Amino acid sequence: MRFLVRSVVGVLLATLAAVAAAQGADAAPKPIRIVHPYPGGAIDNITRVLADRLKDRWGQPIVIDPRPGASEIVAADQVAKARPDGLTWFIGTESTFANNAFLFRKLPFDPAGDLVPVSELFAVNFALIVRGDFPARTLQEFVEYAKNSPGKIKYGSVGVGTGPHLAMEDFARLAGIKGLIHVPYKTPPQSVQDLLGGEIDVVMSVTQFAAPFVGSGKMRMLAVTGATRQKDHP
Repeated sequence: MRFLVRSVVGVLLATLAAVAAAQGADAAPKPIRIVHPYPGGAIDNITRVLADRLKDRWGQPIVIDPRPGASEIVAADQVAKARPDGLTWFIGTESTFANNAFLFRKLPFDPAGDLVPVSELFAVNFALIVRGDFPARTLQEFVEYAKNSPGKIKYGSVGVGTGPHLAMEDFARLAGIKGLIHVPYKTPPQSVQDLLGGEIDVVMSVTQFAAPFVGSGKMRMLAVTGATRQKDHP
């Protein structure tokens, strides 16, 4: 696995894209339901912006239906088993279409057969984010501290097998860090609260996770993944 783990987010329908387009153009009376797994996070924000734009363009009601849990399986299963009328959409990440098939013995649906990919919305890099009073202030200091503190550092993610979980494990493997304690959460706001409260020490997440708290010193971003610096966080 590469150190740079891309969080690729796509819109998927339970039927063909052409059916959904026809429904939107005809402004069917039934609302479109967009299901996603991450309430309160970046995906939730982007989903709501997308819904507003589509509602204005189509003149059709759109309902956002967050269904967190089980590495996106709960949300994706809702869409996979929905009536194939083009009115139920799913927004998720590579967890649904790449990771889960290898991480779970059995899935309640077939990602390749029951969902039809339509469009990639965006790709993101991750940041290594620590609580404001964490002893390490640079990436090198973090690696040194973590190597000398096995079993003491707790890191959060939005669930087993999700991009942030695998990214942190891959980083630890490449850096030679052992003994990190994984604390999975259902939603991003839960991990934000616990990082601010000192219940966990670090997360590997999108930069939006920490951006509101960096200026006050409540969180620190030590590094970002990727080949270049991020424009908003140089």
